[in-house]
Amino acid sequence: MHDKELCFGLVKFLDYEKNGFGFIHSARSETQPCEGDVFFRVKDAFQNPHQYFEGVPVSFRLEKREEGLRGRKVELISESRPELWRKTLTACWDFPIALTILEDLLRRKVDFDQSELEASCRVIIQRKRFDLLAQFSQTQQERINEILIDTFEMVNPNDLLNLARIDAFRGLVTHLLAKWDFRQSGNSVQLIQKLIEDETLASLVPENFSVNIIRTFSNLDFSLQLAISRFLNSQELLEKCLIEVKWDSKTILLADAFLSANSFEDNHRLERIWQMIVNPLLDDLSDFPVAVQLKMVELANDPEISGIILNQVQIQSVSDLEIVLHFFRKNGKNYGDLQGVTTGILQFLHSNPTETRHLSKEHLRYFVDKLPEVSPSQLSLFFQLPAILLISLLEIITEENLLIETINNLDLIGHQEFNILAQTIQSKSLPRSKLATFEKKLFAHFSKLDRDERLKWLQIFPNEMYAEQYFVDFEFPDMARSLPHCSFYHELDKIEAGSHDLQETFERLAGKQSQEGKGVVWRAFLGRISANDCAQLNHILKELPEHYQADLIRYWAYSVYHGKFSTADLKNQLTQIQFTELNASILQAILLSGEKSFEDFKIALNTSFYVSIKSLKSFKPTIENLLKTCDGRKFYKGDIGYDYRGKYVSFGGSFWLEQDSNHPLCPSGFCEGNFWKEEPFFNKDRNEYTQKKYPSFWCRGRICSKPNREADFDLPPHQWTLCEILPAIGIITSNNPQKDIHRIYARYAGWANRMNEILNRLECRACKNLLRPEPFEPKRVGFYAVPLFKCSNQECSQFEEIVRLTHCLNPDCSGENNHIIDSRDCPRCHNNWLVCQDCHACCKEHHDKKIASCPKCGEILSQNRDFWKCQNKSCGHSLGEKSMIILKKFWNKSVDYQNRFIE
Repeated sequence: MHDKELCFGLVKFLDYEKNGFGFIHSARSETQPCEGDVFFRVKDAFQNPHQYFEGVPVSFRLEKREEGLRGRKVELISESRPELWRKTLTACWDFPIALTILEDLLRRKVDFDQSELEASCRVIIQRKRFDLLAQFSQTQQERINEILIDTFEMVNPNDLLNLARIDAFRGLVTHLLAKWDFRQSGNSVQLIQKLIEDETLASLVPENFSVNIIRTFSNLDFSLQLAISRFLNSQELLEKCLIEVKWDSKTILLADAFLSANSFEDNHRLERIWQMIVNPLLDDLSDFPVAVQLKMVELANDPEISGIILNQVQIQSVSDLEIVLHFFRKNGKNYGDLQGVTTGILQFLHSNPTETRHLSKEHLRYFVDKLPEVSPSQLSLFFQLPAILLISLLEIITEENLLIETINNLDLIGHQEFNILAQTIQSKSLPRSKLATFEKKLFAHFSKLDRDERLKWLQIFPNEMYAEQYFVDFEFPDMARSLPHCSFYHELDKIEAGSHDLQETFERLAGKQSQEGKGVVWRAFLGRISANDCAQLNHILKELPEHYQADLIRYWAYSVYHGKFSTADLKNQLTQIQFTELNASILQAILLSGEKSFEDFKIALNTSFYVSIKSLKSFKPTIENLLKTCDGRKFYKGDIGYDYRGKYVSFGGSFWLEQDSNHPLCPSGFCEGNFWKEEPFFNKDRNEYTQKKYPSFWCRGRICSKPNREADFDLPPHQWTLCEILPAIGIITSNNPQKDIHRIYARYAGWANRMNEILNRLECRACKNLLRPEPFEPKRVGFYAVPLFKCSNQECSQFEEIVRLTHCLNPDCSGENNHIIDSRDCPRCHNNWLVCQDCHACCKEHHDKKIASCPKCGEILSQNRDFWKCQNKSCGHSLGEKSMIILKKFWNKSVDYQNRFIE
């Protein structure tokens, strides 16, 4: 190839806006192709760069350089240069560019010479673009027809179909069909199928076509013979091929598929032919796969022959078994005595229990339903199947006697399917009297079962002796001391508690049992205690560890929920119980104050808190398990979100709740989400609001879509919170508006979280002893406040100093102290209010006048350009503008005493 020689190609990539260069691929000269892509710059192009898009044909002068091939004078091959266009085509017949150029020349109605037509036909045939033939002129099509008749030998049936739709080439199609060699072409079956499906192609079949087919019919492939018999609609040819073919798995499946899809005039005659064909094959059935043997059953359609075949089926694999079971399910016919195949199925199930336990239950159902009809020996074989498999079949056994007999024959040693077995017995309400054999075996192996299994079976088959064994083994590990007290059973409602001395039980077993064991004892005690006499219980509580007290209330509520105790009796007894533990005292105050006014409730709760911490015996008590814990903010995700105004907005209407990846928002634990508002989403795509309204909640300055306070009555009693207790005893009912319920829980959670924050500070900084509350008048303190504390150590240097713990006036306050104001850290402002160390807020007067107090000494801060400085010269403390942002925002809001409960 000469330097500067005229070449042609297609633009591959052009980045004229960023780097101003491009590439040309499929490049070649008039004599030979270029070696690789050709690089060119925009300045080398004649036309506007925007015209050089991907795939456009261009001409150029080639320049060989050390870094590669470069194109100069790159020019679009356009209509104004037809001679260059045709010259390009002549040079590029063997390259992809040829088809692009040919299509463009056809659009321009160019008149091709003979060599160009021959080359065009070659390109069209190679690229399977027969649709382009219709774009040639009529004169050119006649010349192409002559070319194709001389050059076409065998073509694809799809190509024939394309030619048949062009009037000028229908004669060509007829000519090709007349020359078709059915013995040589691998596309003959496809051709026959096209002739059946397409009337246009079928109308071009020559007169001698059928004669030629029939002449060579016996020498054709079986699948082609079937297709031809359908095309010619000849039952005679079909019978001929069925009789003459050598039968094997492939031909049987082909025949089955063909006959299933087509029908002929005399189907009864075909069935008789099949029966004649199948009879000689009965002695060689083992040579055929199971699927083929079952196809022979269907094709023969004769009960006697079908029974012979089915009883000879050899099941060698799980796949074979699935095929047989599917056959029975699909056909559902009566094939007579099937003892052979039934035995084969049972033997395979027995030998392969692990592999077969995952079989489709629908496939097995038909087989299991037939079991009551089989012989006693076969049924005995069924009962000998491994327990792991039998138990998996229980859910599909519908006949009660068979189900009971199956369960009674189960071998219980070592199997792992107790849940299914228990569910079956419970769900089908099987009479216990008929399961005596199973029950006897069950309790014979009772000691080998684990804890949960024993408990489950004791609920189904109550038995005091084995319940006693369960309780000794699992609830009270010290067997010798527990034997006299084994009448207290965990969750065994059908077995009544014994009448042993409960006080002795508590005193001897305190601290030794698990939570479940503790619950058993409480429930037994609550079932006997008099509603008017709580002296014994008060005495027991004094002797037991304090953590028993809150659990007593929870088990009490659990008993009310299950109808074993009344709400009235519960409240009556709560008034007589002397709780000393913090959590129990709080629960007692809440349950007894549930129907009082809000102000009375605050007084009762604060009084309870005061009394509890006044008698504390150890450091750092904590309010625990009062409500559900905060597990992170929930929000709507997907096509739904919030706009800048906090309004729900939907884009498309699909959404779901998702938990934020943040840590719990309430540092002390309990969910504080307070009901805020309920409104629909606005669907921007539909320009309308949703019919349903969605609630939102406010928690610590941000929106949350779902607080964590849904009741779960399936929890063990010792895990119950107010979310379960209040509905269980009727303080909260379904008649309460949801927003009121949420506000009640939010108040409890907010109070408990604040109290826990205060409890963390109840340590004297001088001697490390416990701070105890000072006496106060409850009506003078807010909802969160038990404000005054004093060191409990009379020898302490700070014994006479009063410590005040309260909460910041600013609702948006944030920082390390978590809203807490501690008089040991905070000075007082001019109005004697403590100054917050986080946001520097103090009293309402200073808030209204926008006066800032010094967090170090309490003096007023004066603003000096971009910082605030204390007016007390001996202090000299100053704050930057950034430290005043939260306080300034607070100045622009009103003070809400009702919701902040301060001082």
